[in-house]
Amino acid sequence: TEASAKFFDDIFHQSNTEDLFTSVHSVYFHDFDFEELPSNVGRVLRNVIGTCTFMNCSSLNSLKTTVTQFSHLSSIQCVGCVSLVSLSSLAHIPTHVPIKSLFFKRCGLQSSAQDNWEEGMQAVALTRRGRYDYGRWPRRHCLFSFTISECNDLISLPSSIGHLKDKDTDAILINIHNNRHLKRLPYDIGRLGKLKKIIITECPLIDSLPWTLGRVDGICEVCMDYSMSNLRTVMQNAGAEVTEAFDDHDFECNTADLEPYFQKERRKFYRGVMLLAALLYRARIRAIDRLYCPGGEGFERCKEHYQKMRLEYW
Repeated sequence: TEASAKFFDDIFHQSNTEDLFTSVHSVYFHDFDFEELPSNVGRVLRNVIGTCTFMNCSSLNSLKTTVTQFSHLSSIQCVGCVSLVSLSSLAHIPTHVPIKSLFFKRCGLQSSAQDNWEEGMQAVALTRRGRYDYGRWPRRHCLFSFTISECNDLISLPSSIGHLKDKDTDAILINIHNNRHLKRLPYDIGRLGKLKKIIITECPLIDSLPWTLGRVDGICEVCMDYSMSNLRTVMQNAGAEVTEAFDDHDFECNTADLEPYFQKERRKFYRGVMLLAALLYRARIRAIDRLYCPGGEGFERCKEHYQKMRLEYW
């Protein structure tokens, strides 16, 4: 990191720096050994308006200095950054940064109850669209895309992804590709009212879609490939219409075609809630009986308390 910082300091003090680096569209860092972007990079590259890409930066574990230095950044791409296990560092992104795309491939992303990217997703949701996305006649269509590919440490997407419902955009695209250990999608994905397309490919452990996906506004397109045979079979058995596609994806359908599947999933969910409530009520009754029956812990404590009160007052 010290070597990288010195490198950018040397560039900054060279002549004609302002003429060279005032209109950079994208920056690309390959095989850099820093934990986060050096804090003086923004002095040299002040007006990056495109993509910031990190390729095989194995020590990178935070995007804090990236989002705070590039105030016009529209896209972040991380490929082969195995030390990047969380997106919580995106919490430092200013609201005026017009972020449109997040792309993560072969990273060490993980989600847990202690760290589910809550603050990072909230901050991304509060970012506004860029100044070039406010056309008058006609207004430009603004798309936000979120891609996670080949992150094999990720077992489930965090529920905090539902915060993207507040994103200032016209449409949301989610692309999930080749995450071999990914088992499920969160129910909060149904909160994304602007979700227009979700692509799930080469994730063989995913065998169901959350029924809340049927709550999105309008019609959301769902695309799959041949490796998602389990999910496709479950949906077809539920009466959903899944058709063969002729583009990059093998099968596609939309939320309207999946309504029979979502109805079946909703019935399963509510049935499970009712059974769980009955079991909890039964367990509570049994616990009370065991606690206060003769010989139970509650019975003995009440007996001791009664004898103590009797000795003191009687």
